[in-house]
Amino acid sequence: METEKGTKSILNILILVSIILCSTIIIGLYTKSQQKKIRDTIRMENAQQIRTAIELYKLEFDQLPDNQTQNEWDVSYETIDARKTLFRNLIEKFFLSDVSDPLNNQNFHYRYHKFQEGEYGCKKSFAIFQIVSFERKFDNTGFGVCPHRDFTKEAPNGYTIQWFE
Repeated sequence: METEKGTKSILNILILVSIILCSTIIIGLYTKSQQKKIRDTIRMENAQQIRTAIELYKLEFDQLPDNQTQNEWDVSYETIDARKTLFRNLIEKFFLSDVSDPLNNQNFHYRYHKFQEGEYGCKKSFAIFQIVSFERKFDNTGFGVCPHRDFTKEAPNGYTIQWFE
């Protein structure tokens, strides 16, 4: 009789532990999914802020912001300050507060580049801003196309904005 009670107690404890473990896993997966959704929402909010800042800059100075170099993108995750020219200029001119991708690393960051007239077949000089990638599937890739280069394909799960001068 006592062994039967002991077996039932052990079985009840195992069932209880299993239920707690399964609940913990489900809650953890839900929380992780929600965190990705929140970070992607922040990315889109930052993109709108950056878009507005670039458009205000263009109105004020009658040109798009320049890069530090002609060959490299300004990127938000670089520790080298020279590669953050756009963001620094927009902050210094009070068009933008300090923004960066919530993860801000090699895979998830923002980038900007101003291209000269004629590059990639575009008749006017233009600039491209990109959210390089979202964590969830994102169908709206934005717009950024010249006759010889489609920038949206370079960030297939990201978001691209293009301006022309």
